[in-house]
Amino acid sequence: ATSIGSAGSIAYSTGTAYAFSAVGTTGQALVSGGSGAPTFFAPTAGSVVFAGTSGILQQDNASFFFDDSTNRLGLGTTSPAAQLSILGTSNALRLSYDVSNYASLSTASDGTLSLTSSNTSESQFVIGTGASVDDSIGFDGASVDYYAGLDHTSGYFTIGTGFTVGSSTLFAIDSTGNI
Repeated sequence: ATSIGSAGSIAYSTGTAYAFSAVGTTGQALVSGGSGAPTFFAPTAGSVVFAGTSGILQQDNASFFFDDSTNRLGLGTTSPAAQLSILGTSNALRLSYDVSNYASLSTASDGTLSLTSSNTSESQFVIGTGASVDDSIGFDGASVDYYAGLDHTSGYFTIGTGFTVGSSTLFAIDSTGNI
């Protein structure tokens, strides 16, 4: 080991002699090499650094990424399309008062948007284009479901009970304005 390191290097012990680390770059963190030489941690641009297993510095850009050029945060994406982009297999956002009282906002592959409460596994409020709600807004009541929307097969705007548009129409207007 040399007795004099380079400007910016860090002195450490090899167990038998003193040595010096490589020189890092401004803003990097020095990470212990365990029994080896310490190194400078250089995360990828956009990484949100966190303490991983055993407290080591880690990054997981595919799961948590900040795009500094657009000031957008991505969860499950490295290309956030909005100020906060959440992508995943369930595409769910959970808002909680505590562990047992929460609401989940999720999307389905057909673009249906659902709001579900911890009080039931069924959606209480749905905006969608899927088969169950056609082009409508649906509300899950205690014992009766309600919907309001455009039945794209008939061209009618309908309000009714049941969760599928047209299942039990209470009010309908056709494309010419007839009720």
